[in-house]
Amino acid sequence: QSTWEYIFPEFIFSDNKFEMASFMFALFALIFQPLLIFCGTCSPGQYYTHGNCLPCNQGMYCPGNDGSYLCPPGTYSELGQGSCTKCSPGKFSEEGMTSCSSTCPPGTFLEKDTPSCSHCPAGSFSLSNATSCITCPAGTYSGPRAMHCQPCQPGKANPDSGSTSDSSCYTCEPGTYAKGGSSECKKCPIGTFSSHRGSRSCSKCPKETLTISTGSTSEDDCTALAKKTDYIISVVVNCILVALVVFMLFKTGKSEDDIDPVSYTHLTLPTILLVQISVVAVSFKKT
Repeated sequence: QSTWEYIFPEFIFSDNKFEMASFMFALFALIFQPLLIFCGTCSPGQYYTHGNCLPCNQGMYCPGNDGSYLCPPGTYSELGQGSCTKCSPGKFSEEGMTSCSSTCPPGTFLEKDTPSCSHCPAGSFSLSNATSCITCPAGTYSGPRAMHCQPCQPGKANPDSGSTSDSSCYTCEPGTYAKGGSSECKKCPIGTFSSHRGSRSCSKCPKETLTISTGSTSEDDCTALAKKTDYIISVVVNCILVALVVFMLFKTGKSEDDIDPVSYTHLTLPTILLVQISVVAVSFKKT
């Protein structure tokens, strides 16, 4: 037996052409496949990584070189595909999808006469199966492909619709406040104040004190109220004085026709006004 007959199987020297062809193919694969892998070239449906050819991932296609690529909109792929499959009529897909759908997902919309779903631009949003995007209302904002709008943080407000970032929300000044998602900063109501920028609520005045106007910026704006008993007494005195004036006027006349309108006006109105001023002064006097 010669050396060649010892190294190679016996069938290589046989007259059987099928056996000889099979052996030559196996020998070629044994010699050249490592060389091809080393050069980074794989068969279609595979991609090269770390010295190996691996099946192409779902949602991607591998044309047979060293890379893998996302399937474009309107197509899809399963595991180990060398090219992407087009969606059937009436169905759609986004980039890198593993299947097609008859509805567009949230954050996208279906444009007319297009085979794929388009992304909603920043400042808008959409729910599933939308044919258009909805503009974000005042007090909110969104980035691209949004499923909903983000509200401005408490202490900030945004009067504009269609805003695209948090920078559109401005900070409330002292004397004002805003809850989350507000379109404007509101003034603190009477009896409250806010001394800092970006307040989400107003602080109440201390007990038995009150601010006399809205938008107060300091606790110093809270004025002490009169005691409840003093206020009740002032109201009672006010009523008695008014009743006394009216009684004296009617007593001087024999009938209603005898009352002098000029005297009534000159006497009654200044008296009532003076009494009201005294009541207000007593109500807001400092303790």
